[in-house]
Order: sequence, then C-alpha cells, then structure tokens
Amino acid sequence: MSQGRYSLALRAKGKLSRPVRAGVLILLVSCLSACSSTPKDIDRAGQLAAAGDYEAAVQALREQYQQHPENLIYRGALIRTTNLSLAALNSQAESTLNHGQVNQARVLYQRALGIDSQNRRALDGLRRIEQAQRQQQWLLRAEAALEQDDRAAAGQYVRQILSENPNHERAQTIRRQVREHSQMAQLQPEIKSPELNQLVSLELRDTGLKDALMLLSQSARLNFILDQDVEPDTPVTLFVTEARIEDVLEFIFQTYALEKKVLNAKTLLIYPANSEKKARYADLYTRTFYASHAAPDRLADLLRSVLQPADMHIDEISRSLVIRDTPEVLEAAERLIELHDTAPAEVLLDVEILEVSTDVMSNLGIEYPGSISVSVEGQATTPGVLRWSELGDINSDSFTLGVGDPLAVFNLRNTIGSGNILAKPQIRVKNREQADILIGDKVPVITSTLNQTSGFESQSVTYLDVGIKLEVEPEIFPGNEVSMKVMLEVSNIAREIVGDSGLRAYQVGTRTANTTLQLRDGETQILAGLIKNEEINSQSRVPGLGAIPGLGRLFTNDNKSHVKSELVLLITPRIVRNVLLPDAYASTFYTGTKDRLALTPPALGSQASFHQERPEQTVAVKESSIAEDNRSPAIAEQRMQSAESGEPTALSLPDPVAAAESPSSVLSLAGPGAIDGGQPFNVILAMDANDQTVTRFSLGFDETLLELLSVTPVVAAEDLTYQSHEGRIDFTLLPSGLESSNNVLATISLQTHDTNQQHNTQLIVSAEAAPGQDIGTAMTQHALQIFPASIDDMVLEEDAYAEDLAP
Repeated sequence: MSQGRYSLALRAKGKLSRPVRAGVLILLVSCLSACSSTPKDIDRAGQLAAAGDYEAAVQALREQYQQHPENLIYRGALIRTTNLSLAALNSQAESTLNHGQVNQARVLYQRALGIDSQNRRALDGLRRIEQAQRQQQWLLRAEAALEQDDRAAAGQYVRQILSENPNHERAQTIRRQVREHSQMAQLQPEIKSPELNQLVSLELRDTGLKDALMLLSQSARLNFILDQDVEPDTPVTLFVTEARIEDVLEFIFQTYALEKKVLNAKTLLIYPANSEKKARYADLYTRTFYASHAAPDRLADLLRSVLQPADMHIDEISRSLVIRDTPEVLEAAERLIELHDTAPAEVLLDVEILEVSTDVMSNLGIEYPGSISVSVEGQATTPGVLRWSELGDINSDSFTLGVGDPLAVFNLRNTIGSGNILAKPQIRVKNREQADILIGDKVPVITSTLNQTSGFESQSVTYLDVGIKLEVEPEIFPGNEVSMKVMLEVSNIAREIVGDSGLRAYQVGTRTANTTLQLRDGETQILAGLIKNEEINSQSRVPGLGAIPGLGRLFTNDNKSHVKSELVLLITPRIVRNVLLPDAYASTFYTGTKDRLALTPPALGSQASFHQERPEQTVAVKESSIAEDNRSPAIAEQRMQSAESGEPTALSLPDPVAAAESPSSVLSLAGPGAIDGGQPFNVILAMDANDQTVTRFSLGFDETLLELLSVTPVVAAEDLTYQSHEGRIDFTLLPSGLESSNNVLATISLQTHDTNQQHNTQLIVSAEAAPGQDIGTAMTQHALQIFPASIDDMVLEEDAYAEDLAP
C-alpha cells in the first residue's frame, strides 16, 4: 500500500525533471527499505526479551540505534525495551530474595546493572542483600547465644538486626523471648557466676568501706578500683543473712551513693554517684531510632519527660531520633519507642446519604392572555411607524388589535412526583483524624474591593460549597467501639441576587446537624428528621370577571405546589485496625530509682531456699579488727556447700594455718569470647597476690590466628617488664607493682587475621612459681571464637553459580 501511494504521487508529479525524479526515487526506496526492516529488528528484540534474554534484546536495539541515530523508532524501542527489561529483572530478583534465594537474587540484580550500571533499584537491591547476609550472620550468632543461655549476647545481636530491619520476624521473636526471660529473671535472678551467687551472711558494724569491699573481693574474686574521691573510711553497717554477694554489692553502692563501671569480667571501678563523676566515667553511646508510625516530635517529648536523655536530636525528614546516652538509657528508650511507635487504628466508614422528596403540583383553570395590544400602521406596514403626511389618512383600517394566541388555555394538570437523591461514599480514616466528604458544587462568588487612595477597584473570587457536606472524626477504643463526631450539612442555592454594580450573590438554604455517636464495630446508626416542607398556592384571574361568584371560575386559573423533602443519614463504622495493646511483660519494666536508672532490680535473695537458722560462724568485723597498715586481713574463702544442702557461706576471720595452706597468687585473664576476623580486641591481665616475691609468667597464643599489636602496662614500667616472641609474651613482675595497680597488670591488644572459616583458639597464661611461692592457677586458659569477617565468604560455589546463570 505504501508503494502504491508513492507511485500515485510520482504520476501526479510527472512534470518533474529527470534528476529530481531520480532523487525522489532514491529517497523513497531508502524509506521503504527502512520501514520494512524496522519492524523485523524490533520483533526479533521482542522475541529475545520474551525468552528472558534481556541483555541480547537491549544490545541488538542499541546497535541498530547507534547505526541509525536519527531513527526515532529505534530510539523509542530501545528505551521501552530497556525499561521493561530492568523492571522484569528487578521484579524477579525481589521475588527470589523474598523466598530466601539470595544467590539467584544477586545474579539478577547484577544482570540489571549490566544493562544500566546506574539503575537505582538494582543498586538498592544489592545493598539489601548485603544487609540480609549481615543480618543472617547476626541471627545465627543470636540463636547460638540463645542455645548457650547467653541472653545478653542474643539481645545485642537482635538489636543490631532490628536497627536495620525493624520488621525482621525471627529477630522480633528472639527479642521477645529474651525480654520474657528478663522479666522473669527480675523476680528470680539469673546465675551469672558461681562466686557472685554465693549466699553469705554478714554483720558489719561501722566497718570502713575499703575493708568491707576487700572482704567481698576475697569472697567473689573481684578486683575493685576506687576513685580518689571515694572515702575509704566511710563506716559501713550491714546485717545480711543468706544474701547473694552481687546483691550485697549493689545495695552498698545504692546506700552510700556510689556507682560502678565494669572494666572487665572481674574488675569494677567504683566512684561517687555525682554528676561530675558520672560525666567522667559513664560510657555514652549514640544510637539512631527510626519512627515507623508515630511523629518523631511526640516520641521526643515522651523520652524527655520520662528518661531525660543527655543529648537528643530530631530529624523530621528521615523521621528519626538520634540519642546519646548510657546503654541503660538507650535500651529503655528502645522499649518506650517500641511501645508507642505503633500503627494507628483505622476505621472504614460506610455512609449512605438519602434525600427523600415528594412533589405535588396542580394547575387547574382557564388561562387568558394577560394583555391586549393596539398599534397603528402606515404605508410602511410597520407597526408603530407613521409618516407625517399620513396623519390625515388615518381610518379604522390603520389600527390593529393584538391578542394572545391562543386566546385561552384550559389547564387540567395534577402532577405527583417523588425522588431519592442517593450518595453512598466509603472512606477510610485514621484514629482521631477528620474525614471530609463533599458531594455538590463549588459556586464562585465575586467580591469587589475599592482602594480609597488610588480609586482602583479589584475583584476576587471565593468559592461557596453547595451540596452535601459531611465531616466525621472517629475515635477508636480497644473494646471495638467507635465514637464519632458527625457534622452533616445539606445546602442549595435558593435564589440569585444581582447587585447594583452587576455583582452576583446567592441566597443559600442550609440544613445542618451536629452530633456525637458511639457505635460498636459494624453497627449502623440512622440520623433522620431533617425535613423541609414548602407549600405554594397562587391564582391568576381576569379582573372583575374572576370575582363573580360561580361564574368567576371560568375566568380563574389555580396553581398549587407542595414540596416536602427529608434528609436521612446512615453511617456504619467497620474497624480495619484496632489499638493493639502490648504484652504485659513489655508494657511494664524496671527502670531503677528516681536518681539512678537501672534495668535490673537488686534483690536480697537467690534461687536457693532461705534458712531460718542463723549460721554458727557469723563474725562481726569491727573497725578495731582492721590491721594498722590499712590493708584488710586475708580472709579465707569458704566455698558453698553442695547444691543439695543449699546452706549459705558464713564469712569468718581466717585461720592462720588455713591461710598458709591456701594459694598466695591467682592469675586471671579477661577478654571477649568471640570476635570477627580482622578485628582488634583487648584482654586484661590481672593478679591477686599477697606476697612480696618476684613473679614470672607468660602469655601464649596461636600466631597463625592472632597478631600482637601492643602491650600497655597499668603498673609502672619498671615494675612490669616483658619480651615478645613468636606466639608468646614473657612477663616479669616486681612486688611493688601490685600495690600501685590494684592487681590489674596490663592491657594486651591483639588482632585476629582475616579468615574464611570459623576457628576456636585459646589464650594461655602460664606462671613459674618462685621458691616459697604457690601460684593458685599455674595455667589460665581463655577461650576465643573467631568468626569469618563476612558471611559472603561462607557462600559455597557462588561464583560458579553466577557464571551458570549469566547470559
């Protein structure tokens, strides 16, 4: 058909010169060849895309467009195919990722980036995969910690997961389990270490604080470091029977206005509980919380009034709160935000608005013309036009009489009508938010304003709502009831008023109802009774004749109209989402005292049963019994009896013979139990010693897995010397070093090597006993678990799988 059209055109232009005709022929042949080849290339690209070979389809069109950059058909096909291919690949990747197929999703996203390297959807998808893998690694560690009953570590891992993905279901489940256990543990404290959970009975009367702490230190094998402002001679009076050592320490800190900072598993720093010391020693962390539903400023007001965090910033754009404070405050803030950042309740309102109207109209009688006209016609035959010369020729034929046509109309009409104006909108609204419905018109009203100074008149247009207007503000209650403030207004234009200047105004008739309802879910309420009744009676008579009794009916026309309308509103609330009440353990949690925030309440008690009888060897330690050199005496540790007996340990003054037989030195090593590959970490080396002999000991480690970074002595450099070898550090400690360091010797910094597998290793401290010296722990072992730096390295055959799927 195209060739036929072009040939007709050539025949029509037969008078063109030969060179011109040849040029036109060449142009037409090229156009025809282009038109015939374009659909073929595009169809082939479409077939490739339909077969899933999106890259080949886009590449084929890209090559054609590069060869013919002026061809808009190729350009449009290339853009359309590229967009469709990217959408298909990204949709497939998201679907496979939602089904847990991480490797396939990564390959599909990479294919999308092969088509468009800057495709934001694919880049975001790869970032989500990295987050998902990192979250999966944290989830595995959380589950492993949960199996080992390490709920603190499990809670930390799930907090990291939920900070990136608040909707992670498995992490939410683990967090709920941890919090449920924490709630029960507040009533029944969890055993953390055998020493801290020993039952002791103490009677301390005016004992110095330092000596009381030393007494507990010997029993719990803890190291205490006192701030310089702590009064060591503060008298401590304490009478405790069968209480845990941990609870005794906590109550001493609360009673005597002290705070503690955990340096490692066996070392506590004790300082006065004042604002200056808290600012110096308290470790602050910064965390960002993202609000999913609640307004960030409302959450900020809640946190300020309840927790009073040190620093807080609100970002309205990202709907986030940045809080800097202690871990206890951050965890309490997390719980409060979780409780109050919930999806708002919503209700679906089924509304039916009916206006039932009845119209009765009658028109009976004879309607005569209302006027008769008389006119004069001249030779121009135009009524009312007469020449001056024609005045003398006026006769009876010059006058014409005009009456209505028809002369009379017999009206015999009686109309009865009824109408229902129905509006049935459905609207969904949040709790305590107003919903507006307007069914009608916006009538323009023009107003004019005159400037008294310049005399300039300006006009403005405002719009008047006319019709059916409904305003509803629901409030949803937990008992599946909805309270609603309802305002219904029905208006219509009664008449139009035109001013002297031509401006128009409107008289509006309005019917309004305001009420407050409380309905159950699915209950329908009818609001009726807004009735409008309008009755009009009118007569048209022939003057004089219409007033004759009886005969006057022939000269009278009666017109009667009766309009009655009633407005009916039916409203039915259907709750879509109600207020979700939190679990009991989540809505109530311990937060310490007014001056001291804590998430775990202290309690003088333990899981063991209490005994009514007092221990036989309970000793009251008085100030007079303290050694003159301000060093507390060596107190022999009495181990707990068997679990079956459950009897508490009574602390007593040491027996000299027993003290001589007990070990004089104890080495300890504190550090993390798990670390990622390639990450540095610190371990703390400490010793409890009571003699004055020189001590030599070594720290050994696997140099294939660990690398020594530095050794930082806590004691003076001349008191502790060391030499590092391959996989070993040799130490020499002088007696003066123990007094200056309060038994903490050094901090050792190590770094794990990058690894693709999980490894278990140990740090081993071995000591050489000098003549006359007994090392309580000749060999101390610290287990360390090394995890791969990234879970990507744990994915097997991933590259091979990607190559198989790649085009």
